Amino acid sequence: MTTLKSQLTALVNQVRNFEQDEDGIESIQVVMILAFGAVVMVAAWAFWDQIKGWATGLIGQILGKG
Repeated sequence: MTTLKSQLTALVNQVRNFEQDEDGIESIQVVMILAFGAVVMVAAWAFWDQIKGWATGLIGQILGKG
């Protein structure tokens, strides 16, 4: 029967091997890009009214309506 310590050691070794593997690095990069995109989307949602007001004003200035 394996102990908790040996199970954790095996898990840590698997994670290290995954990080060193080229496919593992690529997977981590994809997850980081998706996480960054999610943060940007949440920020845009949180400040949408301010962003929309700024963009509307800017478009009005460009078109000479402001």
